Amino acid sequence: MIKKLIIVGSGIAGLTVFEELVTNGYAHSLTLISGEDRLPYKRTKVSKHLSLGFGKDDFAILNQDLARRPGVQIIAGNPVRSINREEQRVSLMDGQTLDYDLLILATGVTPRSIGPDAGFPVYTARQAEELAEKMVRANTGLVIGGGILGIEVAEQLVVKGIETTLLSRDPVIMRRELHPRMAAVLQDLLTQNGVGFSQGQVDSLTLDGEGRYWIQGVNARRQEIQIGGFDLAVEAVGSVPNVGLAREAGLAVNKGIVVDSLLRTQDQRIWAVGDCAETVDGYRSHLWHAAESQGRYAARRILDIQAHGGSSEGSENQRFIPGLFRTKCEVFDSYVFSIGLVHREDGTQGIWHNLTAREVRGGRLTDRFWYLVFDSQDRIVGINMIGPKDVRDKERSKALQQAVRQGLSRLEMDELRKDLSF
Repeated sequence: MIKKLIIVGSGIAGLTVFEELVTNGYAHSLTLISGEDRLPYKRTKVSKHLSLGFGKDDFAILNQDLARRPGVQIIAGNPVRSINREEQRVSLMDGQTLDYDLLILATGVTPRSIGPDAGFPVYTARQAEELAEKMVRANTGLVIGGGILGIEVAEQLVVKGIETTLLSRDPVIMRRELHPRMAAVLQDLLTQNGVGFSQGQVDSLTLDGEGRYWIQGVNARRQEIQIGGFDLAVEAVGSVPNVGLAREAGLAVNKGIVVDSLLRTQDQRIWAVGDCAETVDGYRSHLWHAAESQGRYAARRILDIQAHGGSSEGSENQRFIPGLFRTKCEVFDSYVFSIGLVHREDGTQGIWHNLTAREVRGGRLTDRFWYLVFDSQDRIVGINMIGPKDVRDKERSKALQQAVRQGLSRLEMDELRKDLSF
């Protein structure tokens, strides 16, 4: 029986484990530990509100009623310092110790840094607050990284009146998520709204004596480049899983904390979920909803173990199966959506809808544009969409995610398009 359960990390994976357990009747000691100085919040919101700023708990997503249940404890601003596996105990930074029967590691990731003089990362709310303070005094800004985060930050700098350059390693932005033609539409939208573009591989980021940022690297033609004189630089070049706590405890780590198909480490009293975890076949979660699904799965297994009197026998066959999840980006009053296979492969066929010679006029999209990819059996396997934001975007994205998961036929997709007005 699991009577003392500790969750380390209050991102969406850890928070989902916590809320699912409390909601579904877990009645023993449950502790959620956050290294941050605030209640659990939606991280994906902070990069979208840099220009306006936000309060400490503006994006809090913790259900306060659940937090007040008997046996529940939430510790914020006091991270775990070490794990004693033999004694099944964690030590916190202030010296406090807590015992566990089961420990869930949901330690998330840390933004990559180019260095040697680091720019501003934008992962935690505190990092976003520091960047927002710097933006007040900046006239020029450099954003390194052509993914979703880099694009969202570039928009926020422009909205703040900062002359902004987006530096992408790849010739197209959002390379993984978007077909090159769709990426070109998005890049045109950004350009018409004042975002400058440069392509190159950054080797170093330095700060000069006047407090201005410079980069050195190579461009697409493999020529050395130096770009600089920026008042601020934002690094949006990916992240690395936080595995230090697990490594120091003697747990197996690769790029992430190594877990089996039941999300257990080699110490079966310690599990790992979310962006910090890596399955034995190399799968790692990179998306909000993917991390959330791991948290929900872990909670279901715990509840099943409790229902069987502490035995895991009934849950051994409930292996975690990664799902297919959507990504989205909202910039300059536009909504960008992607799911599944969006780059042509043998046996697939891509179909465009509404694409014209002029998709962007006056900094605004003229219509909603779609790219649908079907396999050799005419089943949908991937979707790209970009269009003006409207009240049905969330409804559309959920319906399209379900369509790809189910592999709807071309005829069924035609009917869905009519229902969703695209």
